[in-house]
Amino acid sequence: MTAHVNSKVLAVLDPHHVSSVMKSTSTFAGGYPVPGPQSPTVATAMNKDCFVDENTWRLIAENGEFDDIVVGSGFCALAYIDEALRLDPFRKILLLERGGFWLPDHFQNLPLPFQFVSHDVSETFPWELTSETVKGNLYLNGSSPFFGGRSSFWSIWSPHAIGKRASTDTDTVDPENEKTRDKFNLMDGFPKFMKEIAKKPHFYKDAERLLHVKPANKIEDPVYKSVLQKQFDRYLRSALDDGPVDIPGALCTEPARLATGVPIGLPTQGFRQFSVVGSLLSINEWQNKLARQNPPAGSPIMIATDVVIERFEVEGPGGKPTHARVLHTSRGPLTLRGGKTNVILATGAIPATTILLNSLDETLKIRARTSGPLLVNPTGKRITSHFRSQVKARFKPGDDWVQEDAEANVPQDVALQLVGDEALALPTDRPVVSASHLRGRDENNGNLQWHIQIHGTHIPVGYHGRGLSVEEKARLYSRLFTSLAPDNGDTLTPEQAENSDGYVLVSCSVLGEHPKGTPSQIELNQSNPDVTTNIRLHLDLHTTSSSALPKDSAIKLWKTMEESTYDPFGYPAK
Repeated sequence: MTAHVNSKVLAVLDPHHVSSVMKSTSTFAGGYPVPGPQSPTVATAMNKDCFVDENTWRLIAENGEFDDIVVGSGFCALAYIDEALRLDPFRKILLLERGGFWLPDHFQNLPLPFQFVSHDVSETFPWELTSETVKGNLYLNGSSPFFGGRSSFWSIWSPHAIGKRASTDTDTVDPENEKTRDKFNLMDGFPKFMKEIAKKPHFYKDAERLLHVKPANKIEDPVYKSVLQKQFDRYLRSALDDGPVDIPGALCTEPARLATGVPIGLPTQGFRQFSVVGSLLSINEWQNKLARQNPPAGSPIMIATDVVIERFEVEGPGGKPTHARVLHTSRGPLTLRGGKTNVILATGAIPATTILLNSLDETLKIRARTSGPLLVNPTGKRITSHFRSQVKARFKPGDDWVQEDAEANVPQDVALQLVGDEALALPTDRPVVSASHLRGRDENNGNLQWHIQIHGTHIPVGYHGRGLSVEEKARLYSRLFTSLAPDNGDTLTPEQAENSDGYVLVSCSVLGEHPKGTPSQIELNQSNPDVTTNIRLHLDLHTTSSSALPKDSAIKLWKTMEESTYDPFGYPAK
């Protein structure tokens, strides 16, 4: 007797129903008595131990009862599942992911061919842009429809979102001291209770444990642990403390906090990017072990891939809906029995908004806008985001002399500005990298926020000509310019590196706050019958109804961002 159902389903479903899909069949042990199945796929291989198969899905649809149904498999899903099971390991959780299993890790950790995967290929755009948005040359990063979501492609920069003015990474937030609160606040517009949670002392400790976050100056990898990191951080701090260069509106700087992909407390030799995939599957395996104990010490997680959520129906006593009753999916409806199942939309902001717009009638939308703690604004009527620029430059660090780089038009004192009174004691036998974070406000433009992610790389003179084969060079470039970069956008091309021996290369990602009061919004597109993509996205950085902001405030912020990026390194903003 062979069960065509993953054994862990027994802990979630009524075992009397499980017997209905168990059939007598031949045993294909080692190809006896006849050859076994000859059509394995990634799905069938992974379903055996990690994901639910078709038979298990049928049982879930007919008889499953869960405490939580989590839609999506990215960061939000990981955070919710991790905390929910920490509080109650017997909690019954079903995770639904619209895509399948593709990458087992962050793509920058994978062999070189995977690192050429284009974001255009790995993203989907489940919306229609308005013609005005297209004319304004604006667009929004898409979704990654695979298990793990955007975590397999994300930038691993992980700054604190709310805190006080600081010039060193040793300062901490005092949530009780009003004088030190809200000096920087990337949660502007979030509900008050969420901001209060983020100010609690344990919040960032828990978040950094979950994402394995470490400051760049504490990463033990020898490529990161060098004087280059110290010099960048010292120089940026001096710029805040009335140093030789003024950075307009700068509030604080620190060694960048990076999600390293290595659990805190373990050595970080061999730097890696963090991805949700490994963490979710590790939690899944741990819960399976708890469920197999006698007596059981926990419940397994059920993870179903290739399930698209279309909409949900709600019900409640007296005609006042209080809970979801049915989830409509691409694999059929899921009935939520008992009225106690939490539906967690962990899909990202726009897909979650699409589900809400297609699920709530006008009466419920009005209630959600006025009475709910989260949906205090009309659904889809406000977009919070950052717009981004990318700046790359290089300079020669000086010791006893400074050489002008005529090609890049770098002033002769640039290297001395960076190193101060000391010469850079950079290693001559290996490349080194650094990562620093700088943030501030445009004080003459409604205090709009900006932040700059600064990634430095130094390549010793003659490093590329030391007898490396083509394959060895490929591996070198793979690690140095892709695996070690905190963001794929920070990576250097082999052509840029080939001609930069002896230089420090700087890649800056510059992000500015989307102004309040713009007409940017999401609305239903009634002409599109597909409920998973029937929305229209409008982005506008020019118009604002806020009296606190001048016209074209975003464009003015862009100018400030340019000055804050170019000035520290001696370049004039253009």
